[in-house]
Amino acid sequence: MTHLHTVSSPNPHLHRLEKQYGNHTPHRMTHLHTVSSPNPHLHRLEKQYGNHTPHRMTHLHTVSSPNPHLHRLEKQYGNHIPHRMTYLHTVSSPNSHLHRLEKQYGNHTPHRMTHLHTVSSPNPHLHRLEKQYGNHTPHRMTHLHTVSSPNPHLHRLEKQYGNHTPHRMTHLHTVSSPNPHLHRLEKQYGNHTPHRMTHLHTVSSPNPHLHRLEKQYGNHTPHRMTHLHTVSSPNPHLHRLEKQYGNHTPHRMTHLHTVSSPNPHLHRLEKQYGNHTPHRMTHLHTVSSPNPHLHRLEKQSGITHHTG
Repeated sequence: MTHLHTVSSPNPHLHRLEKQYGNHTPHRMTHLHTVSSPNPHLHRLEKQYGNHTPHRMTHLHTVSSPNPHLHRLEKQYGNHIPHRMTYLHTVSSPNSHLHRLEKQYGNHTPHRMTHLHTVSSPNPHLHRLEKQYGNHTPHRMTHLHTVSSPNPHLHRLEKQYGNHTPHRMTHLHTVSSPNPHLHRLEKQYGNHTPHRMTHLHTVSSPNPHLHRLEKQYGNHTPHRMTHLHTVSSPNPHLHRLEKQYGNHTPHRMTHLHTVSSPNPHLHRLEKQYGNHTPHRMTHLHTVSSPNPHLHRLEKQSGITHHTG
């Protein structure tokens, strides 16, 4: 099971704000980790090959805030403020054999199609703005899907079992808006207006042995480095809205990277071949804002600034 959660800051001022407003303030560090399966056979395979084997169920969520003021704003404006729960789940296959395996081992077997979505807002004002400005208002559905392989054998298996076999490259995107005004703003201020495409991709390893295994088993083996990012906007109007409504406005840049292992043999291989070998733990974090006040708080709270 994989969870994306937010870790609190050691900064007492930020910790107090966290209690007051909820845990989605900018200094939050988020982690994506994988929990092992209780199945002993799969657990043994996990030790042998790493913990990204297919039986894992994944969840992407944001911990809700108990703050009644935020809860009221949620009712007023919709569900994109911090205490919203978001889930990454896997859709089951219609294949009866795979469905039986799903019951036996869990629903993250390879044929699963995955969706990342945000629950829509019932707010009619936001729905009207959506029609006017495009699809990045809170009630938008976002999907994580898998791109098919050009390999005819794998393509045939894909039709037979579904499209989540290991060689799939994955993309996390937000559907773009056809709005010409937003397209013009994008050219003027940068690419984080709603119609932006965001991609989660898998980078191959230069290691020839791992590359050979990739050809044999597909490109979802553990040594892949993955990045989830959103490019920030320098738009001063959006920066002002951030101060007014909180830090979930577009200029936040986020990265999913892999942390090295303390194992000296693996660390040496990491230097030689790159850092996405199987022992890696992955972290999703938010890169600091260009706002000097927020940057100072970031330094004070001990959150590392990454340039991406």
